[in-house]
Amino acid sequence: MDAYLTLKVKSLMQDEGADLVGIADVGRFTKMSLKVGPKPQEVYPEAKSVIVAAVRMTDACMEMSARNHYQNPGPGIINHQMSNRLNWIAMKTVHFLENSGYPSLGIFSTCFWRYRPYKQYPTPFTADVSHRHMAVGAGLGEFGWNGLLLTPEYGPRIRLITVITTASLEPSPMYEGPALCDKCMKCVEACKKHLKGLTKEVHGKVQIEIGGKKFEYANKNLWRCAWTENFGLDCAIELPDKIDEKVMTEISKEATLHHPEWWKTWTIEPCWRYCLPPHLRFNDPEYTDVPRRKKPIMVTDNSIMKNKIIAEIESCLVKGGVNEFGVISIEESGKELSIFKRYLPDASSVLIFSLKYPLHFKELRGYLSQRRDYLEMDVINYLDNLGYSAIQMSYLQNSPNRSTEDERAFALAMKTCRLTRDNDKETDVFGGVITSAQLQITMFAPRKQRKIAVKNISANKDTSQELRDKIKAIAYQNGIDLLGIAPAERLENITAQLRNLFEKEYYFEANDTGFYKGPTLPQIKRKMITVKKPSDYLGKARSVVVLGLHFSDAAVDWAAKSPSESVGPYCFSQTWDYFFLSESAFQISNFLESKGYLAVPVADLSGIASRVISSYVGSYPDISANRFAAIAAGLGELGWHGRVLTPKFGVRQKFFAIITDAELESDPLYQGPSLCKRCFKCVKTCPVQAISRRKVSLNVEGKIFEFGIFNRLRCDWAIRYGLVGDEGPGFVGSETDIKPPKNITKKALDKALKQMDPIQKNYLAIRENCLVNCPAVVPAISEFPGREGL
Repeated sequence: MDAYLTLKVKSLMQDEGADLVGIADVGRFTKMSLKVGPKPQEVYPEAKSVIVAAVRMTDACMEMSARNHYQNPGPGIINHQMSNRLNWIAMKTVHFLENSGYPSLGIFSTCFWRYRPYKQYPTPFTADVSHRHMAVGAGLGEFGWNGLLLTPEYGPRIRLITVITTASLEPSPMYEGPALCDKCMKCVEACKKHLKGLTKEVHGKVQIEIGGKKFEYANKNLWRCAWTENFGLDCAIELPDKIDEKVMTEISKEATLHHPEWWKTWTIEPCWRYCLPPHLRFNDPEYTDVPRRKKPIMVTDNSIMKNKIIAEIESCLVKGGVNEFGVISIEESGKELSIFKRYLPDASSVLIFSLKYPLHFKELRGYLSQRRDYLEMDVINYLDNLGYSAIQMSYLQNSPNRSTEDERAFALAMKTCRLTRDNDKETDVFGGVITSAQLQITMFAPRKQRKIAVKNISANKDTSQELRDKIKAIAYQNGIDLLGIAPAERLENITAQLRNLFEKEYYFEANDTGFYKGPTLPQIKRKMITVKKPSDYLGKARSVVVLGLHFSDAAVDWAAKSPSESVGPYCFSQTWDYFFLSESAFQISNFLESKGYLAVPVADLSGIASRVISSYVGSYPDISANRFAAIAAGLGELGWHGRVLTPKFGVRQKFFAIITDAELESDPLYQGPSLCKRCFKCVKTCPVQAISRRKVSLNVEGKIFEFGIFNRLRCDWAIRYGLVGDEGPGFVGSETDIKPPKNITKKALDKALKQMDPIQKNYLAIRENCLVNCPAVVPAISEFPGREGL
């Protein structure tokens, strides 16, 4: 067992926001029943250890959730933010372990299901692995009667993530403390008012063995629980005595076609909301209808604490890139601000902050919204640890269930703190916190100081090489694996060739106007491909910085392989590597802006890439994104499949580009040995025959790049719409498997999409066969001097 590596992994996860971390060796799950889904060694037969991290839902977010309506989560919407944080933690851990020589798999945080039994797994609603069962094996707690994981620190008020690794880590001891479930049956009583999931269609007990210990919990009909939890159907509809797949299919169809008012949203389940172990719970009916958690710290409010708390919060926000924030006192601001006590009864202070960024950073808005969520979580966790109540505010402006009153409250906080939206040259992401802590009233705006700094620095700019070295250092610190720089002129000069190759092509943009369950109601538009060049984004573009990130080898090697045929870890790697690249692109772009230059981060510079359907983010750019920027930056060549091959990773990387008016030291084109052996395996294994044996070529400053003719419409049929089982959906249990016709038309696509599996359609994963099956040999790094690092 590697004690030092174990400590490093735990420290990394805690630094990234994990509240609990536990580790199990895979042997603990040998006798676990297949009824709860795959064992970790079935997902990854080479695995030795399982790491489980938990992020908690702070008490006030749970206590104030779903107060007005069972299906209006209110501040409980932080549940989504917790999952994002957990996925980030897992992704960082996977990259750390793989860079340390231990291939690893990250498993999505509770958002990926096979709704139907799958091959040897007889139970519906199984994930790639069950996080709660992995957590019990990792010593984080035990099961309650409701089947939830109960921890001694937070009860069930947590979400979980799992990393399966080949590293031999020190296992945590199994939980041996007092019983965490005393069969108080508050979960049963709460569920009686809604779905009756713990009283109706309960078939005895689930009995399992993990780590030599036996556990049991209620054997619920998960289709009944899924009525609201997974399908978002109105719980006020009269529920049938028996609920199964057939019933859910019929009710989803009826809701989509005739009763859209039946569709609500996901829930904070009563069995979760009302549950706390006996040593943690106490009742406070004037504050909330659910049990409250006893906090280990007693609150003290005095001037010293006020100053210390606001200093800690300020440090956290500034480190996270916040440009402005303000704190207001509810008691000292008159009756108008008493509205915030509707959201938190003991509210004393409101904090609002903004992340401002130039309009040309707009492609990173999704990443910045996620950064806002993390900052809100950091602040409320910090306050909760001090014994205060705190909830996030972003849901007041972003939740699908927000009311006009919610929006007015958020606008009032912004106005009182004197935060306003910037002019059309800047854009904003706003967040905030409502808390019982009496925070020191303050206004903070470091943005003005930054502008002055830019003005002073611009008179003494770094040399081209010095700028490059600093960019390289930022990339390295953020875990980027590849970095190359191309002169913008190089990409400008190949634009005419790219237009000849691609601008006669078109694609279909298809949106489902139905709901995330039930029949697909496609809305399809035909769009022509438009090739872009650096000057289309930035008139005086001089350089293009290209960042590359290596995929998890384990995720690629074991995508849809036996025994479990899980494809989720591959989807996880592809999805979250995009956010990882976004963070590095944001930091490098900010650095260039601080030096007086303009920087435009882009996920697909040429505008030629397609998108891949994903159950978690909707879709993400496919692996062809920024391929021409990458070869122009000297990072490699094009394989026959038209994807970039690099001497370090073959086809296994994703790219992000930054266009800037800084003149940076550039890289020469790749001049090493050919990396594509023309085996044509990509042609032979493509399930939609999108790649031809006929070739096209591209001339870049005298160097010829050749690749196969590619049919975008056929590829999109598989990866963009998820219509082909062998490309991934079949391995998550989707019954959709429609091969593309010879001629793909709008009418043909509309017909196919209307046949999408109504149950599984929003839980799909794609396994890009041209990537998974590419055998491009990666030569030893020593053959390429100067490419050992970036």
